[in-house]
Amino acid sequence: MPSLVVFGRRWRIGSDDFVFPGIFEAVVRAAWLILTLVLFYEHIRDSEKIDPDGTSCKKGETLIRIYVIGVLVILSLSFLLSVTLAIHSAKGTIMTTAPRRYVPQILIFRVVFGVFEIGWNILGTLWLYSDQVQCEKSSAIWVLLEG
Repeated sequence: MPSLVVFGRRWRIGSDDFVFPGIFEAVVRAAWLILTLVLFYEHIRDSEKIDPDGTSCKKGETLIRIYVIGVLVILSLSFLLSVTLAIHSAKGTIMTTAPRRYVPQILIFRVVFGVFEIGWNILGTLWLYSDQVQCEKSSAIWVLLEG
């Protein structure tokens, strides 16, 4: 099986080794996406019951909504990237690598996107643990954001 060449370096793995990791990541991302959607919907519904303006937090409701919407977008794109990686990695045979020619580009895009994802999580953590957001610690959205 030919080695994978990414970032100008030959790795000791092949382009067909990403099928099961891609499927596993897609399942985990889908679970987080569904959980985040449900809890964000519950948060919005509870906010409207408490206050007609839609704010259940004393401070920082807008930052929470921006962050969670960003997380939903990131989870959706990560899910699609994982599925795409698994599909392209499953093409061809062991020695026929031509059908898997896009795997290195998908991996490079995934790494760059992962850096953006880490940055977004750092920004959300700074917002959450500074004095910019003040919500009830027992609310479902707070537990999700801490997770």
